[in-house]
Amino acid sequence: MKMQFFGLLALAAAGAVLLGCSDGPDRDDSGRIIGEGDLGVFDFKVGDCFQDPEVQSTGGVAGIADVEAVPCDTPHDNEVYYLHDLSGQFSEFPGQAQIDDASSAACKAQFQAYVGQAHESSRLNYTWLSPTQETWDENDDREVVCALFDNDQLKLTASMRNSGE
Repeated sequence: MKMQFFGLLALAAAGAVLLGCSDGPDRDDSGRIIGEGDLGVFDFKVGDCFQDPEVQSTGGVAGIADVEAVPCDTPHDNEVYYLHDLSGQFSEFPGQAQIDDASSAACKAQFQAYVGQAHESSRLNYTWLSPTQETWDENDDREVVCALFDNDQLKLTASMRNSGE
């Protein structure tokens, strides 16, 4: 259910621990996913397609360890369309509200370049995974992962790159 995923990303942005350690899915020589497999949250590449993650809770903290990555021609829930490095914006963790603002702005700014349609007139929407205070400090995490999904929670059956949708 997309609302659960969207809510999960909001939890991640609000302080969830993101852990990622996986061998990853099969990729071809260009890096495109050609076989299903678990993908750690620190291993995303632009163009990766994946299913909604399951919430994992340890000690009351929700987080995402990995997601089920699939080839983009397999029905999927989400597609990574931009990776944004926050290193140039913040030397120290500025607080989750500023991270969220920077993440939202970066994702929105790159949406049309990837999809070929302005976000406001698209059938697609976007969300993001962003660093938390804990991942910033412990994992040197500075990356925002921008992912798109269908507003009506329909499965996508192809890459949305240059789709104009």
